[in-house]
Amino acid sequence: MSTRATSVCATTSRSSLHVPSLRCVPPPESNQRYRPLVTASLSPSARPLTADEEELIELARQTIDATTDAAPDEDGVHTMGAAVRSADGRTFTAVNLYHFTGGPCAELVALGSARAGGATEITHIVAVGNHGRGPIGPCGRDRQVLYDYYPGVRVILPTHEGLRSIAIADLVPFATAWSCATTSYGSVVIALRTHDVPAGLCAVSTWETSDPVDADC
Repeated sequence: MSTRATSVCATTSRSSLHVPSLRCVPPPESNQRYRPLVTASLSPSARPLTADEEELIELARQTIDATTDAAPDEDGVHTMGAAVRSADGRTFTAVNLYHFTGGPCAELVALGSARAGGATEITHIVAVGNHGRGPIGPCGRDRQVLYDYYPGVRVILPTHEGLRSIAIADLVPFATAWSCATTSYGSVVIALRTHDVPAGLCAVSTWETSDPVDADC
């Protein structure tokens, strides 16, 4: 596989089927495989890591290093590890399950593992790549899931200022949360909590009724 100096992603083939896939790689002159491309100022919630957050990174690293099925620079089914911390201090780990239909990311598997263990409130989450790639920020789908189900969670990820812990709301600016849904008088009521609306307030849309609805987000 060859890349141009300006490229970030290159197309590869998976097994003998030659199904194209994308693997993000750096320009040849760089030793850092995943680099933050955004250089804007960090959000106010961004802060240096605590000892507990450093420990969570190490836990995720150990998990993927012990379970990855891919050699360095190879594709695999298990290439990312994740660790979450619950409000009661317990930690849960998981790895991703790659599949061309859209297998779950390590972060989502870790959230399911935490729930299976009885944890209902998650305070921190991090994903780490295999073979020393270090922490990698969550994809857009995972950010939306975290924003919807764990709006108070802090995400550990690389930035142009180094590793930082950032509130999930700052990773999905102007997002719409779909976690506030209810029914009233047989009609569908969806409350949309947007990032630029003060906490606890909702913009409510209704269908099939003009009755006033109280929505609690």
